[in-house]
Amino acid sequence: MNIASILLSVLSIVMTFLAAFLAHVMQTRLTGEQQETILTLVHIAVYAAEKLFGSGEGAEKFRYVQNLLKKLGLTVDRDMLDALVNAELQEMETKGAENK
Repeated sequence: MNIASILLSVLSIVMTFLAAFLAHVMQTRLTGEQQETILTLVHIAVYAAEKLFGSGEGAEKFRYVQNLLKKLGLTVDRDMLDALVNAELQEMETKGAENK
């Protein structure tokens, strides 16, 4: 096992715990429908940013996601949005690795 595989595994575990924590926080503050809407919008926005900007440009993609959600009338705390975006990126990366 090389260092990249180990780091990817550790990152995956950390993101899983972070996603579980955020899910708990969201459940205490939002209805189920609101939670699904936010997760769906973040998924769409992150996917669009990845397609528009390609690799790199992380800060620009984050601003794109943040601005798109604002235009849709959704304001999400920066830390929570950062965690949601990172979880979505990890999910996309995991699915991409599975498809190879």
